[in-house]
Amino acid sequence: MSIAMKTALVGVGTTEQGELPGRSANDIAAEAIGLALDDAGLRKSDVDALITCRNLTGRSGIDEQVGHLLGLNPAFSATLDYGTGNFSLHLGVMAIV
Repeated sequence: MSIAMKTALVGVGTTEQGELPGRSANDIAAEAIGLALDDAGLRKSDVDALITCRNLTGRSGIDEQVGHLLGLNPAFSATLDYGTGNFSLHLGVMAIV
């Protein structure tokens, strides 16, 4: 079955919210991605793209940083410079189609 023109959200990773002493935003992002992969039944080796949103108040959330924490080397990656995930979802869909 072709996935062309179809998109699926296959995994969700939910972490604690708020300021978490001793944990960086990148650590929390990496945890969320790991949980989403587990939820989807995927391995890190299944990931070929990574889209992140940079933290508006710092330098966290950059794709190279988060990818490095996870041990990923995706074929495609991007970091968006705002704190909403809406366009991230659209960019992900465009990468699939």
